[in-house]
Amino acid sequence: MEAKTSKRDRTRIEPNLKTRVERETDRITAETLRAICREKVIPKRMQWLIGRSIADLIGNFHTSVNVANEIKVKSHAEFVERHKHQTLAVAFLKATDVKMTLALDVLELNANYLDIWAGQYNETLKQIQGWMNKDEKRYAERFGPLSPEEVMYINGIIPSDIRESVDLTPSGSQSEPVEREQRAEQ
Repeated sequence: MEAKTSKRDRTRIEPNLKTRVERETDRITAETLRAICREKVIPKRMQWLIGRSIADLIGNFHTSVNVANEIKVKSHAEFVERHKHQTLAVAFLKATDVKMTLALDVLELNANYLDIWAGQYNETLKQIQGWMNKDEKRYAERFGPLSPEEVMYINGIIPSDIRESVDLTPSGSQSEPVEREQRAEQ
């Protein structure tokens, strides 16, 4: 039998938001693994090359979401740590999209095979970005916003091959076209 715990000891967690994020994470992970195992999407001779890297990325994404979800924020340092894992999750998810698109282009497949995956990708990305925005508002009020140094630290943790292939600026950002032009000049 379980020992009784008082209701005061339990920390209040937003069950609806966390459950939705976890559910979307599980769905995109399952759909990705189903897609890369389907021979019509990725032929067997290419699964070891393309499928393995996609599976690694989606696994890292799933782990990052779960780690971020487990962090109970009680200080500014925990807020930074949680935001770091959320940012990593978005980076791994976007990198998975890049690899899936590459597989689609290289193997010259019919895009209809990945319609379900694309819809799930968009929904998951929307849920995670909403989760991040709510966290930023809530914890910035309690502990103060992230400093530019903390943002640079978080962005520096993202693996360089992912950082170069994925645009991590938030949607609707005004700096996005300028950054792309600067990258093109280099």
